Amino acid sequence: MIGQTNTDASHERLVALGISPRLKADAGESRRFPFVVFSAPPSGSDDYTAEVEAALKLWDGTGGFVFTSSTAVYAGKDGEDCDETTAQFQIGESPRADKLLNAEAAVLGAGGCVVRLSGLYHSQRGAHMYFLKTPTLASRPDALVRPRSACPRDPHSRPLVERTSRGGSRLRLNEQ
Repeated sequence: MIGQTNTDASHERLVALGISPRLKADAGESRRFPFVVFSAPPSGSDDYTAEVEAALKLWDGTGGFVFTSSTAVYAGKDGEDCDETTAQFQIGESPRADKLLNAEAAVLGAGGCVVRLSGLYHSQRGAHMYFLKTPTLASRPDALVRPRSACPRDPHSRPLVERTSRGGSRLRLNEQ
């Protein structure tokens, strides 16, 4: 298993997980893979869709390609409940959602799978950082997300990799 990154900052952690790290700059397009998981935030790229399209070129079309997107594409407002039936932003309504929606379209157009995860965070990034800095919230008290456990992002990646390596195209993650 190869883990491609923009920098070598997480390579030591990847090696500890049994993943061979490589830099994107060293990758080239000569080798293609049957199973690819693209899991990187749009904030790390000036042209996110191009990054996803480059990853799609590394997929040989067999196995599976999984793109981890976000529920940020849903247009819920003012703390209202949000699920898969909630209307999503239209292209042009939200620059943040546009990046994800365009990337999702590229993946689906190539025959890949999109998984929209919510509440992705780690100790220094996520909604909890906003809540720690904001003394009051103008929303319904029952609309706050109260996860049963504080899970970092890494536990969400393992089921994606395991499911993709078995050739599955549908995946449902349930917080335990």
